[in-house]
Amino acid sequence: MNDFRDIRSEVVRVAREGLSPAALDLLRPHVVNLAGGQLSEKGAVSTTKADLAAIFDDYLPQALEVARKQGRELQIVFYAHGGLVSEKNALSQTLEHIPWWKKNGVYPIYFIWETGFWETILTLAGIPRELQARGEDRALISDPLIEMVVRVAGGPFFWAGMKDIARLASSEGGGAFQVAQQLAEFCKGNPEGISLHAVGHSAGAIFHNHFLTTVIETFKALKLPTPGFRTLHLLAPALTVQDFRHGLARQIGKKGGVDNATIFSLGKEWERKDQSGPYGKSLLYLIYNALEANSQTPVLGLWESLYAEPEMRDMFGLRGKPADHGAVVWSPTGDVKTGPSASQAHRHGDFDNDPETMNSVLLRILRKSETEQIIAYPKQTGNRSMLDGTRFLQFNWPDGLVDWFFPNQIQTGNGTSAQILPPIIMPKNGGGRRRALCVGINRYQTSPLNGCVADAKLWEATLAGLGFETNTLIDEQATFDGIIRSLTEMVQSSRPGDVLVFQYAGHGIQLPDVNGDEAGGDSSKSDEALCPYDYTAGRFVLDDDIAKVFESLKSTQRGVNVTCFFDCCHSGTISRFGVGVDLSQRGRGIDGNVRSLSATTEMVENHRRFRRSRSMGRSLLSRGPDNMSEVVFSACLSGEKAYENGGQGDFTRYAVAVLSRYGINVSHQEFEQRVQEAFGSNPRQHPNLDCAPTIQQSRLLQPLAVYA
Repeated sequence: MNDFRDIRSEVVRVAREGLSPAALDLLRPHVVNLAGGQLSEKGAVSTTKADLAAIFDDYLPQALEVARKQGRELQIVFYAHGGLVSEKNALSQTLEHIPWWKKNGVYPIYFIWETGFWETILTLAGIPRELQARGEDRALISDPLIEMVVRVAGGPFFWAGMKDIARLASSEGGGAFQVAQQLAEFCKGNPEGISLHAVGHSAGAIFHNHFLTTVIETFKALKLPTPGFRTLHLLAPALTVQDFRHGLARQIGKKGGVDNATIFSLGKEWERKDQSGPYGKSLLYLIYNALEANSQTPVLGLWESLYAEPEMRDMFGLRGKPADHGAVVWSPTGDVKTGPSASQAHRHGDFDNDPETMNSVLLRILRKSETEQIIAYPKQTGNRSMLDGTRFLQFNWPDGLVDWFFPNQIQTGNGTSAQILPPIIMPKNGGGRRRALCVGINRYQTSPLNGCVADAKLWEATLAGLGFETNTLIDEQATFDGIIRSLTEMVQSSRPGDVLVFQYAGHGIQLPDVNGDEAGGDSSKSDEALCPYDYTAGRFVLDDDIAKVFESLKSTQRGVNVTCFFDCCHSGTISRFGVGVDLSQRGRGIDGNVRSLSATTEMVENHRRFRRSRSMGRSLLSRGPDNMSEVVFSACLSGEKAYENGGQGDFTRYAVAVLSRYGINVSHQEFEQRVQEAFGSNPRQHPNLDCAPTIQQSRLLQPLAVYA
């Protein structure tokens, strides 16, 4: 692989088939593979302690000897790729870079830190992949809506997790920490003729914020001279200004350990127009608005964030005169296409293989002017990267999630992928009305939850995308009266042809049956109930209450489709007389909040007192599956537990993903099966469909008129 054309062919082959022995030979001296911040022995290119020792005890000494014979310094560059990039894709990109660096006398060491990929974040919003890819569909989903849904769907949780991986890698015992130690020992034995550099793309800046600090502290602990990273290059850095200020900013300057730092990032208007699928701006804006803990957190790569901070303006020469140790190159640089301050990147993801940017970085590393000769970075032959068509197949997804994250592709028996039809987005003016009541309660007086409000908002946004008018009750709004009143109003004001949805996320509970209507069911002598915000007064929403509201659909509102999604425990028969099998001990126990309350003596007494005041009868004894008018999807069977993790209910996470994937192109039974499959082969809860047998094969969320 001595020619760049051979390298490009190898890159494409790797993306499709895997690494050849020749590719492994090329990568091993230059790759530190990490998983969860630790050295990865199971990756495509394993990195054991022995592999690390080989880099610093064998490969680097050889490179240093060659440099000395040629009368030059050994330039070592530590490269960290962007966040949410799969191992395979990162290795493919590394294959493009390594030969170019080496031909220019630079020894690269790449951190492959396996964090997933960017489209995961947009998928958290329940946005179908075909909408992520097609800019012309942006009108269907606004940027503020995407930002809101990404936030409530757990985007900050996943982003914080990725940042934590970067931190752990450079913490004591982490893979990057071990690199820092080995580097210090190597430099201790070779105090002259070595120059260090660092390049970080996007979230690679977050990685280096920890790594470079660890290297400098390691040198100090060994009483070695400051290592002197001659240059630091941050390409579209996704690092917050605050984190930069507390980390790398303290190291920049002759006395700190980093001589010069340069940011390459998009100019303001280019950043604003860098459309990411349906999101109308660059992904740095998604971090700025939705992924950090606080909205509008300043991000180092954003034009307005740098200019808003006097300290940043001084450090990077943004006051009309050059700074001593920092600079910014705003891309694209127009007619400036050569030299150390050129960049023609037009998008956030372009910088790491934009020839002008990479050549500028090289010139700064080698301290060369634009008139001095280098081997230029090879220009792309086509659109941006030859890997674009394969990026989305690069991640090892958990069981059941492939359909969620790859909604346009299915795997065939020979390992290839085939196209499938996109889901239908229901027009808002088609057929009858579409209305939804979404309920989510976190702030219970006892046993508060974390993900229920996020669930309700995610359902709200997803259903709005399917043409539903939504009414959402959150926390204090979701009292017994509030839920029953809103549900009753929605049902009683409906007309034939309407499609209604009732969604609930919160605690569930089993209570003693006070009117005898549960005898013989799967929860004999118990009522299934939802726990409103004011449940402590005994004001539980029983299955009987919901069944009574829906009973009217059998007479005055015939032809109305009602579908329920219950993300709570004991939800298997929440809307009617019990049917089913109790699998209370099935599944496996793992962490996560359980959406269930145990009835105390006080709860039961308050419940009895409240029910006596309402004079409940036994009119619902005859309600069975054959005469149900509603469709009920439950998070689990009535004897199981419903879990929430990462700020989201497990059932909601998978159900919304399947809904976003298939839209209304599946039957009720198929939807149930898809959600069950998403939970994997050994689930701890079993989502359940409860409806009349005659409509099991009918289409999801469609007017009853089309059921025939």
